Amino acid sequence: MKSKFLLFLGISAIAFTLKGIYSIYQFTNDFKVEYITTHLTYHPEWDIPGQPSFNELKPLFIKPFKYLGKGGQAYAFESDDGKYVLKFVKFKFLQPRLKHQLISWIPFFEDWSINERERRLRKFNDFYLGYKQAFDINRLNSGLVYLHFNPTFSRFGSVELIDRKGLKHLVDLDQTIFILQKKGEMLNDLLTRLLQQGDIKTAKAKIKAMLEMYVHHYKMGLHDLGYGVIHNTGFVEDLPIHVDLGKMTWDEEITIPKNYHADLHIVAGKIKEWMSHFYPALAQEFHQFIDQEVSLLTEAS
Repeated sequence: MKSKFLLFLGISAIAFTLKGIYSIYQFTNDFKVEYITTHLTYHPEWDIPGQPSFNELKPLFIKPFKYLGKGGQAYAFESDDGKYVLKFVKFKFLQPRLKHQLISWIPFFEDWSINERERRLRKFNDFYLGYKQAFDINRLNSGLVYLHFNPTFSRFGSVELIDRKGLKHLVDLDQTIFILQKKGEMLNDLLTRLLQQGDIKTAKAKIKAMLEMYVHHYKMGLHDLGYGVIHNTGFVEDLPIHVDLGKMTWDEEITIPKNYHADLHIVAGKIKEWMSHFYPALAQEFHQFIDQEVSLLTEAS
């Protein structure tokens, strides 16, 4: 009986400890400066011409940036005036996981471990190319202001970041990969606000503008493989933008009408699914409107 009681206490203590660790993890949302720190070296192909001068941008980093959120590939911090988002790559995904390190010690698994590291580097390169291609081909609808992928010296200085817990972190921007982007209102937040206000006309106009942006991108060869239409697109005032560009790619095949017509139907379907889930009473009306707009856009090409 005593041994069972001690076992129960042991299990309870472990569960309590794990719960505490998980709570801390959730509260800080897993942000640490070392997670955005990398030892990647200079790559000439990562230089991006035609960007704003350093003097133009320096004033933006005088005031702290506050934690905004995180995605699968980056942490995001918001400027003091709410007009910009500063993104940092989550380099934690480049670091081998403990299980991969353990497996690499097993005979005959060395090649697998090397391939895993190479896969992670390719993943980062794809992330970089997504942003670079959007910047080069259609900077306007990307909201991108500056891409800093190579180390610099004494140009930007440091910026203060404030995490969810209110803790302050000083980051050397010259030695850190970062993306500066205009802050838009996410499509799901915008539609929710408009529909709660009963402004159906404007909500439809925003959806139409978003579908037109996708067609505009297709014709330039830009293809967003993420399909996060509701959560990864938004508006800067009246301008539709792609917010998350990590899965943007250039694909000549998508310029062919029959190909982008099919992709446009997928994009439209994501918006229709959202309407059905959150506003079922309006779903039929909006489904008909979206189908009509897709037909007009495809017939025009």
